Amino acid sequence: MRALRANLFPWLVYVALFLLPWQTRYIFDQKLIGGEPFEYGTLSVYAVELLVLAAFFLGQRLMIRREHQVSVKTIGIVLLAVAISIPFSFNADLSLNAWMHLVFAGALFCLLLDQRVDRTRAMTAFVLGLIGPAVLGLFQFFSGWSPLSTIFGLAFHEASQLGASVIESEAGRQLRAYGSFSHPNVFGGYLAIGLLLTFFLASRHKTRFTYFLQLPLVSLFSFTFILTFSRSAWLAFLAAAAVGIFFIVRQHRALIRTHAPRLGLTALLLAAASLIFITPFVNRFDPNERLEQISVSERVHQYQAFPLVVNHDLLTGVGVGAYTLALAEIKPSQPAWSYQPIHNVPLLVLGEVGIVGALAMIFWAVTVDRVNYAAIRRRSVTAIGGIVLGTVPLVIIFFDHYLWSSWQGLALLMFLMAMTLRLSE
Repeated sequence: MRALRANLFPWLVYVALFLLPWQTRYIFDQKLIGGEPFEYGTLSVYAVELLVLAAFFLGQRLMIRREHQVSVKTIGIVLLAVAISIPFSFNADLSLNAWMHLVFAGALFCLLLDQRVDRTRAMTAFVLGLIGPAVLGLFQFFSGWSPLSTIFGLAFHEASQLGASVIESEAGRQLRAYGSFSHPNVFGGYLAIGLLLTFFLASRHKTRFTYFLQLPLVSLFSFTFILTFSRSAWLAFLAAAAVGIFFIVRQHRALIRTHAPRLGLTALLLAAASLIFITPFVNRFDPNERLEQISVSERVHQYQAFPLVVNHDLLTGVGVGAYTLALAEIKPSQPAWSYQPIHNVPLLVLGEVGIVGALAMIFWAVTVDRVNYAAIRRRSVTAIGGIVLGTVPLVIIFFDHYLWSSWQGLALLMFLMAMTLRLSE
């Protein structure tokens, strides 16, 4: 029985990573603003979280390298610091549920650091799990709608529907690719990681299988990546690629000839996708476009409202997951859909869990980066992959909020930080 648990444990982790893009969940409560439900007031538990829980119990005593144990202990400190905000929250139920998502994400982080979990298989499971959402994303863009499915956790979206994330061009309103995610920006973040991991896996494991899969996977992910029209994901991917090229040129120049064909292929496919959809692509950067003006205006208002939220309680915050509810209390009489978390994770964390929680998060991030930079100084080749992955959330946190405000964002953040550590080994 013990041997069976030991063999089953890592595969549960791989299955959880493969299913991570899907939002299948049990909703047990819905908070309201002005009598209307709002996106961040949904109390639920995700199916993947239950897989993480099962894997955590099967794994029993985790086998984690000594240099990674500081990061594991620090994530415990983060959970404790965030829990302090719950009694002071605008809604304790909402904050307790948000804290529960953070606990499951922290458990995933610890599981991925277990030496019985193979890092290559973990990354492969993540990449293969994006194939279905990427195909769905193509369908959504070209058909202009996305089906409703309770089993797969899919919400209905249509280009003509108010509130749907669209891009406007001469062809009219075109639905951005959602995949299986709640928003195209989240999908874009996952695809940015998928592209980077596909490149890394193909370059490190030169088998016929990886060679055969590389072209179709990079093609699929590249085209869908462009169709998310997520500027934060595009910028994060470009920054990560630039960091990787910099360290390869600086420390391992001999690898340039090996990696150049793969880099060229990815760049060519991304450029081709951009040119094919050149009009909506250019419109995404046109400040005179109506939707872009609305986007800029909304973010300006979010920054203007932030001092009102953070001044409520600078020490413990308004409660994890309760930012939008606090905003509705401070600035009432607006439609429920208009209340959004600020598109800046450091400020959102400060507003929700105060100085105590924010300092704990910073300390945890430092413990991860410290290990990776030590590996970089040792001129470790795989550590370059770690710092490349770590660049993606470092960019996204200043332009979006989902890495903190949603389960899929938290899970992505923990996956990236764990892989950063595993690649530093």
